[in-house]
Amino acid sequence: MKSKADGVTEIEKWQAEKINSYLQYESYVIAYCDCCEGDLVQVIQIENINIEPAQDNLFQVRIRGKVISTFSADNLGRFADPKSSSKFYNELVSINYTFVPKNNKAMSIAVALGINSVGGFDIINCQKFISIPNCNLSVFDGNSKYKEWYTKHIEALDYSALLLGSWKIFSVQNNYGMEISETLPSWRINFKNNSTYFSNIGEGQSGTWAVTENELIMINEETGGANNTPFFLENDILYIKHYDATLGLMVMLFRKQ
Repeated sequence: MKSKADGVTEIEKWQAEKINSYLQYESYVIAYCDCCEGDLVQVIQIENINIEPAQDNLFQVRIRGKVISTFSADNLGRFADPKSSSKFYNELVSINYTFVPKNNKAMSIAVALGINSVGGFDIINCQKFISIPNCNLSVFDGNSKYKEWYTKHIEALDYSALLLGSWKIFSVQNNYGMEISETLPSWRINFKNNSTYFSNIGEGQSGTWAVTENELIMINEETGGANNTPFFLENDILYIKHYDATLGLMVMLFRKQ
């Protein structure tokens, strides 16, 4: 039985062919074991891709290229400590730990291509989504190829307008995408156009809010505390990450009312 940190590299032929075809049109991927504590985030420039046979009539996809930058990551998948690199890269694609662009974020290539299982084992990720490192960071200075790739995949969206209105929670999932509880409170968040918000989460709170391309920032007017959390917006569903010391990483799903 596979543990949650196992990388899945041996896959069925049709899956290998689908991944190989997809990666032929990509210049970069992000290699990151999001279930491994302390694992570095690596931005990989792809130079060559090929399919290799594995055992039991399975196949593998290999990427050769170079690591152009590395980052550390916290328990919410937020990046820090960027460093430049020129290290040679020659690794098999782990389909749960190789991230590619999807809807302004990066998701595992398994999720992006709809590959849910291999050989009866479900594909496991610990981060539902991560951000794509911004091309304006100093580690990418002079790298016009990465900047072109980044601007191709990241659409400039006005999140401060898109988040306006009332949002009601309808699901709380653990880091495997499984429902934590069938009984949910009637939690709501209301983002107003004067940069204030109201929420009935917990004992309720209000304050000011702002948003960047990667984080939702909510400042409690009573305590002055700021909550900066990664978010993802897709089809009027707002995904907000939350880390609990006991339960671990959770994702709260809100639907626009």
